[in-house]
Amino acid sequence: FPGPPVSLVVEFEPALTGTTYSPLPPAGQPGVAQADIFGNINTNAPPIPVTVRSLLHPDHTGPIGYRGGEVANGVILTDTVARARFTRLTLYGLGKWQLQFEALLNFRVAKVNASQAIELAQLVVPELNLTLSASVFTWDPASIE
Repeated sequence: FPGPPVSLVVEFEPALTGTTYSPLPPAGQPGVAQADIFGNINTNAPPIPVTVRSLLHPDHTGPIGYRGGEVANGVILTDTVARARFTRLTLYGLGKWQLQFEALLNFRVAKVNASQAIELAQLVVPELNLTLSASVFTWDPASIE
């Protein structure tokens, strides 16, 4: 039997690529579990909140974009078998990012980083052409009497 949970382990790595401002694809949503001192997953541990944040990857070059590194839907409770599987995780910002998961386990903060980086690209929008037209009316103030 596993001992009390003291660490987090990444069970499902995040997607390798994504588009900024879009949720990661369903198959690329990350997941973590509570583990004992030997790395055994403790499926009897009580539910706890797990928070994810993004760290700029050491290999990143170039701009980070507007809201660079912000995470949406980045807090989730572990389920009845001590696992947290994110379903709507969204990252904002261009470039290469690494996810870090954090939880309070037995009165201490446990952190684990995903081993693979996420490369976020700019959302490509098709060209949009607009044609504007207008009618011009003239007004003669002398005509009002």
